[in-house]
Amino acid sequence: MTVLLFSPMLTVRVIKQAASLSKFATSVKVYCDDLTRLSLFQTRFEEYRSLISFGALPNVQKIHRQFPYDPIRNNEMKKILRKNLFNQSVVTIIAHDVFYAYSLIRTIDRLKKEARNTLFFITDVADNYDLLFDAYENKFKRFVFKHFIGYLTKKSLKASNQVLVVSPNNKERIGEKYNVKKKDIHVLRNVPFEVNRLTPEKKNSERNSLVYIGRVDEEARDLETVVKGLEKLEDWTLHFYSSNKKTALEQLKKLSKRLKVNKRVFFHEPVSYENLHSEIAKYTLGVVAHRRNLLTDFTIPNKLYDYLIAGIPVVASDNPSLVEESKRLDNVYIYQGENVESFVNVTKSNRELDFAPIDREKLSWTSEFDGSLGRAVQNLTHTQIRDANLL
Repeated sequence: MTVLLFSPMLTVRVIKQAASLSKFATSVKVYCDDLTRLSLFQTRFEEYRSLISFGALPNVQKIHRQFPYDPIRNNEMKKILRKNLFNQSVVTIIAHDVFYAYSLIRTIDRLKKEARNTLFFITDVADNYDLLFDAYENKFKRFVFKHFIGYLTKKSLKASNQVLVVSPNNKERIGEKYNVKKKDIHVLRNVPFEVNRLTPEKKNSERNSLVYIGRVDEEARDLETVVKGLEKLEDWTLHFYSSNKKTALEQLKKLSKRLKVNKRVFFHEPVSYENLHSEIAKYTLGVVAHRRNLLTDFTIPNKLYDYLIAGIPVVASDNPSLVEESKRLDNVYIYQGENVESFVNVTKSNRELDFAPIDREKLSWTSEFDGSLGRAVQNLTHTQIRDANLL
């Protein structure tokens, strides 16, 4: 069996799936618009490198790399599909996001009459772009995002044999909204690839310190509440490990100066994933601060698991997916999102708590993979892609 993974960017989630699939697939091929991040994963996944091939897709659109109507990229996809669909007996295609899924399905729809093999199509809804509209106040943007992306999502999921999501509540949402059978939707959380190897030695903690890792933006993250909380957390420090989005980072710097807490807010250069957990283990609490909108209510960020692997408790906003995950995992404490007083109280009340031992099974990528994507692919029958009128 040949597995083809298509993604706009080379993410940790893509690499983890490729590495796990390479254990039983005859061939695993990854195609991305941007392969510049491949070197970041070389050390971590070196033992799988010889089992996975990588290819770059052209991107001529300047609007957004995920825009589905790029003729040059789509033509390259067609060449890749034609080569594999006609030369392999069983092909599994995994599309990372509905944009790529839509592009691929349109192409497959044109080729499937010529194909003589079994095709299995999976859409990975790792990001809920169909809910992006709720992050904007502009009525025009809300209308365009809601209906355009909603249309792509509906068509992509209708034509998929299986669907992947990162949280149980999103499984319920996808099933109900897009009429997808629950048995065809699998939860594949973004837990770390190898828990044992990544768990660092606990450093001496920097007393009363908060740490935030990952992306900073205005649409999904609510880091203003965290910075404002420092006014009342007078003996605390806050540490950021992020390089994007620069405009959002500048806004946080300005806010910290205005509130006169800037001497306790530090902006560090991002560190490699191999060194991340050892680096952040010295802090007291990890922060997951999301805005309360539909975009963030149905997702769980990688950072939640990274904090736990580093051995530090987490304070997280009360988005439904995070509340649900806090019931499954120890060391995760919930505050009322976008409420400074609640953030301050939860932070103060949990700084002295002992870190409960990690249940490694609940943070095991192997368990997550075997129970979702791995099982779906290994148990697939000779079922052709469902007929979808996409053209």
